[in-house]
Order: sequence, then structure tokens, then C-alpha cells
Amino acid sequence: MSVNNPAPLKFPEGFQKAHLASEIASDLVDLKDILERHQITQAHLGVLTQQTEFNQMLEEFSRDWKHPMNVKERIRLKAALAIEDGMIDMYAIFRNEDLAPAARLDAYKQLVTRAPDALSERVIIESPVSAKLT
Repeated sequence: MSVNNPAPLKFPEGFQKAHLASEIASDLVDLKDILERHQITQAHLGVLTQQTEFNQMLEEFSRDWKHPMNVKERIRLKAALAIEDGMIDMYAIFRNEDLAPAARLDAYKQLVTRAPDALSERVIIESPVSAKLT
């Protein structure tokens, strides 16, 4: 009688635990979006959370990210993400031909006003906290 053992989950090539842990710890983006960006599933995350090393990374990144010295950086990143999200909404309003021209014009004005801020504060979340691998 043989027991069917499920095949171990394979992680994408180039997958970095530390990068994933730092993004989860920062809590700037929804978890489902983080998992999608890293091309992993909840099952993969379940495997990782069983590993002491990954849990230690999460704890360290969370502690560093929540440290009072990082308050300005947290606010800057959250504000930049809010501006970017708002621009997506404004663009959708601007492109919606079913809306009144005045509403579309107002959306266009908002886009033009916010664009310089968004371009100067463009945020690509790589790793909000530096990784210390020892």
C-alpha cells in the first residue's frame, strides 16, 4: 500500500524570501497583490510561515519598519501610493465619455495638477526595510 505524498511546491526562479518578508511587514500593499507580484500562492506562503527563518525575517522587518525613526518614510510611501491610486481614478473619470464634460474636465485638471508630484515621488516598492543577512 503506497501513500500519495503531494509534490513539494516549487517557488519561481529568483524568488527572494527576504524581499517578500519586507513587503509583507511594511503592510503598504494588499497581501494578494504582494503574492501575485512574487508569483506565489497562499499555499506557498503557508509553507514559508512554517519556516523559522522566514518568521524571524518577518519579525525583524516589522520591528524595523515600525521603529519611530521610520515614521517619515512610512508617511512618504503611503502618501505617494495614495496619489498614484487617485490618479488612476481621475484617469478613469477623464476617459469616461458617459460623464458630463465638466466632470471630465475637472478630472483632467486634477491629473495635470498631481502629475508632477506623482512623477517626482514615483514609488516602486522594492524593499522598504534594508535586509541584514548574517
